[in-house]
Amino acid sequence: MYATYWFGDKDIPKDRDLALRWLERSALHGNPEPQQSLADAAEESGDLVKAYAWLKIIDNTEDTSQLDALKGKMSPEQLAAGEQRFADLKQRVTSKQVMYDEARDEEVAIFSAEIHFDLPDLFQGMTTAQRQAFVKAAIAKARDSGQFKLHYAVTQYIIVSRLAQQRYPGVDVLQNPKLVAVINHVDDGLEAAAKKSLAIMQKSYK
Repeated sequence: MYATYWFGDKDIPKDRDLALRWLERSALHGNPEPQQSLADAAEESGDLVKAYAWLKIIDNTEDTSQLDALKGKMSPEQLAAGEQRFADLKQRVTSKQVMYDEARDEEVAIFSAEIHFDLPDLFQGMTTAQRQAFVKAAIAKARDSGQFKLHYAVTQYIIVSRLAQQRYPGVDVLQNPKLVAVINHVDDGLEAAAKKSLAIMQKSYK
């Protein structure tokens, strides 16, 4: 929406003020590119205090040249005002950790929905909190292992891990090459993968 109002589009006239409001909305959600754009726009317009605050929010430790140059243009009073603006802004900006946590929660919901569609009883006996914790941990373990490149393979890993937890507690699915192969074979569907995995576990673990 920022670009639409900044440059204009079809029947929508340019509206720089509205464009900047959209840009600020995105920046407040923790997105670094809009934050940088706001800092640049503020500096160009002469609002050094605002530019300083956004550059401090970005916190680019690898390249401080823009912030250092800006400080050289500011009076002690402006620097003090910039620090105050930064402190106020920091309370409003969504942190990177919050954004990461929100993304992970959304990911857990997506994987859970996919599994529930084909295997609605898989998490039976678990509370919602327990299911979410299990799925989140399984996603992290699958990703950290480096053995599953496809989204669907991660889904199947979650399923097989849950089946192992139910029937063979303590078994590490990742240590069984046959199970890993089934998980990575994503063409047969979730239910088929679950059945094949159970058959392998029945033969492998007594």
